[in-house]
Formats: sequence, C-alpha cells, structure tokens
Amino acid sequence: MAQPVVTEWRAESVRFTFFFDEKDRGRFNSNLWNAITGAEPQSTTNVHATGVKHDQGMFLGGQLNVATAATRVDVILSAVFGGLDFPNLGAVDDISAEFGKLVIAAAADQLEHASRIAYGIIATRLSTDRNESYSVLDELLSNVKVSPDSKEFLYQVNLPRDSHTDKSVMLNRLGRWSALVMKQVSADDLTSKGSEIHSVRVELDINTAQGSSLLNVDKEKLLTELINEGNLMLVNGDK
Repeated sequence: MAQPVVTEWRAESVRFTFFFDEKDRGRFNSNLWNAITGAEPQSTTNVHATGVKHDQGMFLGGQLNVATAATRVDVILSAVFGGLDFPNLGAVDDISAEFGKLVIAAAADQLEHASRIAYGIIATRLSTDRNESYSVLDELLSNVKVSPDSKEFLYQVNLPRDSHTDKSVMLNRLGRWSALVMKQVSADDLTSKGSEIHSVRVELDINTAQGSSLLNVDKEKLLTELINEGNLMLVNGDK
C-alpha cells in the first residue's frame, strides 16, 4: 500500500489559534469574523463569566466559529455532518490554502501581537475497508508496527523541530492517528448490518513552542509554514 498523497485527504476542520501575553491582553480585532468573511456573523454569544465572545455562521461550505478571549483567539472552520459520510470541507490542500489566506489577511493585529501561534487540522482519508486503513497507517507511521489484525488503534506523537522561517523558534508537531469506521444501522434493529465507510483519521496541531520568542519573527511567513507543515505530515506521517 503506497502512502497517501495530500490531495487524498479531506478536511473535517481547520483551526488557527493566537495566544497573547498578559501585557497584550485584548489587543486584537474584536470583529475578526467580519474581517475574514466580509459579512456579519449569523449569531454572537457573549459568555460574561469567562469574557469569551463567540461569533458563528456559515462560510466556505462549513461552520465558522471565532472565539475571542483576553489572551487567546480561536478561528475554527468545521464541516457540517450530513448523511453516511465523514464531515468534509473538501481537499485539505485546497481549503487550508484558501482559508489560510483569508485568515492571514484579516488577522494582522493578532499576528502582530501574538506570543504563540498554532494551526490545527482534522483530516480523513477514505479506505475501501478496514485492512486498507491499517495498511495506510503502517506506511505512514515508521515508529510503530501497525498490524491489519489490530483493533481500536490510536497513536499520538509530538515530533518537534526548528522552524525554517526562524531557527530560534521551535515548532511542536503533534499528530494523533487512528482508523475509523462509520456504520449505518436500522433504528428498529441496532444489530443489523448496514453500509460501512472506512477511513484513516488524523488530528494535527502544529504550534510554536512555549519559550520561543516571536518578537522579531515574520509571523505571516511562519503561519504559512505551519500550514505547509500540516500538508507534509499528511504525506510523510511521523517520518
């Protein structure tokens, strides 16, 4: 079984997170949802106990949620579940490039003052059956042996490295790999055998490590590096 190419991976969700030091708390665009989409959110929720504001609405075929707090901003685009299929925003490389450009352009204030930045993606790669899912995982994960006879497989690893944008910045590269199956069953007979869809699923979180100063770093270039690193991990696994 050959390793998957990046175009075979479909995005379930894409996330950008910006962290701030206490001295810079609140120094961000409170209308970030509007800046990204060019429109008003469909709903806004303010949680007064925590000081968190949630702006939500449909965008790019998914649900866009922007959560702003005193020292953190999360921008999350999630696919809407529907039918017998895994949630799907489209091909990972397409949606991460399109959405990434919009976020980078709209989040200049966040990037300027951010002390840490992170990019996360949840992606699935469809398989013909369970054996193919485990064969793909075996190709992708060089540090473990994945047997086709395995069940309930879950593997998580962080492979940190220096940033190519600035060697003084350390990147955490966290990946959580698994095999999933979605089954369709009858509401009248939960033991009946229905249609099944198999996939390999990975949750990636690529972020600048605590202790790495971003003071004089080109943060737009760095965020683009995080996106590109995510695509590489989908192709190279833990290698």
